[in-house]
Amino acid sequence: MKKVEIIGEIEKLDKFLIELQEFSVLHVEDSEFELDENEKIKRAISDKEKEILKKIERSIHLINEIKKEGLVFNVKAQKFEFKSLEELIVRLNLIYQEYQKLKEEERKILEEKSLYSSFNKILEAFEELVEKKEIELSEEFNLSGLLLSREDLVQLERLKEALKKEYGEKVKIFYRVIKGNQIAVLIAYLPEVSEELKERIWKEGLPELMLPGEMERLSFKEMLYFLREKLIGIPGRLRENELKKKRLIEENIDFLYNSFYILEDLRDLLRVKERGVYLTKYFFYLEGFLPEKEMGNLKDLVKKHGCYISESIPKKEEYKRVPVLLKNSSFFKNFEPLIEFFSLPVYRTYDPTPLIGLFFPLYYGFMLGDIGYGLLGLILFSFLYLRSKNNLLIRKISFIFIVASIFSIFFGVIYMEMFGDVLEILGFKPIFHRVHEANTYLLMAITFGSFQVILGLILGIINAFILGHREHAIGVFSMLLGLICILMISLSSLGFIPSLYNKVFLFMLLIFMVLSFKFHGPAAPIEIFSAFGHILSFARLMAIGLSSAIIAVIANKFVNLLPSILIGITTMFLFHILAFLLGIFDPTIQGLRLQFVEFFTKFYVAGGREYRPLFKRLKEVRIPEIK
Repeated sequence: MKKVEIIGEIEKLDKFLIELQEFSVLHVEDSEFELDENEKIKRAISDKEKEILKKIERSIHLINEIKKEGLVFNVKAQKFEFKSLEELIVRLNLIYQEYQKLKEEERKILEEKSLYSSFNKILEAFEELVEKKEIELSEEFNLSGLLLSREDLVQLERLKEALKKEYGEKVKIFYRVIKGNQIAVLIAYLPEVSEELKERIWKEGLPELMLPGEMERLSFKEMLYFLREKLIGIPGRLRENELKKKRLIEENIDFLYNSFYILEDLRDLLRVKERGVYLTKYFFYLEGFLPEKEMGNLKDLVKKHGCYISESIPKKEEYKRVPVLLKNSSFFKNFEPLIEFFSLPVYRTYDPTPLIGLFFPLYYGFMLGDIGYGLLGLILFSFLYLRSKNNLLIRKISFIFIVASIFSIFFGVIYMEMFGDVLEILGFKPIFHRVHEANTYLLMAITFGSFQVILGLILGIINAFILGHREHAIGVFSMLLGLICILMISLSSLGFIPSLYNKVFLFMLLIFMVLSFKFHGPAAPIEIFSAFGHILSFARLMAIGLSSAIIAVIANKFVNLLPSILIGITTMFLFHILAFLLGIFDPTIQGLRLQFVEFFTKFYVAGGREYRPLFKRLKEVRIPEIK
């Protein structure tokens, strides 16, 4: 990255920024000027432009609201030219108003559905009793209803007794237990006690259902007929409303596509003026960063507008301010979301994307290690990959699991496992039997851990030198040598190397602990042993791998264990689904944990800033004038 500072005449600022946005490579930095009280130095954005920025942000919000309907923009949409921003916003507001009317209509229909369904449920509960005249309701009575849970039964009985004492025959309460652990309550009352009754129910905290106005003069049977007719018609009304929404969006899809990206371009342009460009009496000033290879093109643009540019290489103390542009091959670019999810590395420090692109699928396959589950994963994630052409993140995540599934198939061949021990039952012999050779399996996991933790410390030394922290680098180097001493002592105790060197390694360990304390701080000696603990943490690779294999084997046993072969096959099938889901979930969680906790903590310098250049999304569309 190159750091640049640009100075030019105020009159040329707007045209220069528009072309700079077309250029789409300069990350404009939020300048750290202290504003002058006498306004000798001020921000480039005017009060009028601040108001326009608010309108633009509100308009983008309106389109995002419409996009919640599942709106997907088509890059082949017809391109629009707008004479002015005002014209764009006026038309967008008209579309949004129509959209809101349809949303409000949908809300009203759903409220009606809820109310009618509840009343219908209550009236149906008493329909049989009314027909048998076990409940008699005079036409002079008004009706209201409640839907309560069984827990409210005691409160309801208490209320019923209290109302009977207070109002006598003026209020009648009937209730029945219905499906769903609910109590349907029908309240019949004379109009003269209506207000008092409603207030009483409200004070009791019970959710009263108010009778719709058009039902007030209907008999019980007429009410039921009315409700059923209404409920039959509601799905059609909802479909019709949905079609109107769909038609509104389809008729304006090209306009919304152009508007959305034009508004985002304008918002970014004004935000740069608000945060990154400063004015003196005659000149403007901005600073930013861009890839070194684009420097020549920027100089030509600056020269074209008669501005002055100063370029420099960022100093080490500025590295945390410099935006980061990850540079990986097309294969490893798919693993960048894992790094971005964690945090970008500080500028010029090591980008571990290729390493996580190697270790994560490797460990995933090492743990799952089943041809059958690997093939299922390959099919599932290939399907998601092909279906997610418009969602780059899902596409990249799917690619990660496609690679991980291939590693699972590879290790499945080594273990000779396909849905557990199916291949072994058929007579195939594994190259390596992880269940029978669990100690070797554990040793392999610890070897992976030793290699990766040592690699992490080596990268930590490199990063410390890049950032100019020499003492820190020496401290980490001492920790690395101390860790190697602990590993040697461990190998000696296991009989892999002669024990006569133990005293030498112990003495060297003490020396490296002292050196790490001096150069890296009081916690460094403890971190040596912590690093050894992180190596042992890789034993989880073996633990998850064995559990995955054993669950699959247990699933196959159900065929012979259960009395019915049909029940046995069904249970086996369900267990294999569970094993497959756990086989995706556990290796993913544990594999990423080993990267982020055991590996990254040895070297990773988080806190890098994303490279976000002033960018124009619709290159071929002219940005409308701001009036």
